[in-house]
Amino acid sequence: MTAADLASPSARPSRAGRNYRLLTAAAIITGLGTNGALIAAAFAVLGSGGDGGDAGLVAAARTAPLVLFLLIGGGRGPAAAPSRDGGGQHHCEGAPMSADAE
Repeated sequence: MTAADLASPSARPSRAGRNYRLLTAAAIITGLGTNGALIAAAFAVLGSGGDGGDAGLVAAARTAPLVLFLLIGGGRGPAAAPSRDGGGQHHCEGAPMSADAE
């Protein structure tokens, strides 16, 4: 396959639409910003006269809330998920959805 074949719309997967590209770009930029801030904080501590232990404390202080909330959210997520048996439907079985359906 040549580069021209890959550039044609029919060769790209269906997920390669505009929204997918925007979402991917946003996720990459967010990840770079999050990780870049952690590195910048470490260099700020080192630049202000701190040592490696101080930089480690700053990194731990930034990471601890993330770990804590991930643990809480990971435990609460399945409990809040909708059931798979169809119990969350907003209409009765066999009842018409509107007056026009009679």
